[in-house]
Amino acid sequence: MVTSCPSLGRYNEWAGRTSPDASCLAQLIGGASPDCACITGNPEITWLDAAARKDISFEKPGDSGNNHHYWRALAATAVGVTASDDKLFRFGIQTYKQAIGEIDSSGAFPKEMARHENATHYQGFALEPLILIAEFATRQGIDLYGYHDHGRTLRDAIAFFGRAVDDPSLIKPYTTDTQSRVGSGEFAAFAFYTARFGTEGSANRDRQCAQESNHSRAHRRQHHHHGSQVAATACACHWTGQPIRRVLRECA
Repeated sequence: MVTSCPSLGRYNEWAGRTSPDASCLAQLIGGASPDCACITGNPEITWLDAAARKDISFEKPGDSGNNHHYWRALAATAVGVTASDDKLFRFGIQTYKQAIGEIDSSGAFPKEMARHENATHYQGFALEPLILIAEFATRQGIDLYGYHDHGRTLRDAIAFFGRAVDDPSLIKPYTTDTQSRVGSGEFAAFAFYTARFGTEGSANRDRQCAQESNHSRAHRRQHHHHGSQVAATACACHWTGQPIRRVLRECA
């Protein structure tokens, strides 16, 4: 028998035509509480919980402060919320706070700046899981976007990344290597940030491109395209070309 949670409309309708596991997934997509009966004893969630705990057990002293640590923390956060595992969730929150503590006076992550020709790329790559951890935390009533350490917030790191993509000379104090190209697909997670904080303060052309991006995202949702492909495609306008880099730089 398919277990369903109330007030989930089309998710329950879809799940009713598939399987109990799909029903559980639909409830999570729909924002249902992790206390739903489908989660208790669910083998997939039990496996994910064990895998995430195993993953963070590989952490060693000195592993903090780089993108590997942050991506591991994102997995812990996501599974922690899904499985109602406080240990995993706390690991993600603590890692986020450690990351903010790593931001230097320019807004850079020093360990990512040591990546030579890929320094700019890895600044953005480190930001992606942190933005998503902040989004998970916000849904749990915790404002990580507002968290600060030595006067720095995530905003500073995002602003530095936007400026560095636009002006690679900002990386010169860290490395003299010519920076590799940052592709548009690397900006998908930033859609969550701009969706939350907008693009106030940007030029008219920037606002227009952001509006086109949002329209594209809404259109694709109407046609049932889901997942990271939507986020990346929705950013196609928003993160391509100098005007869009200015949106990231000025509105972070």
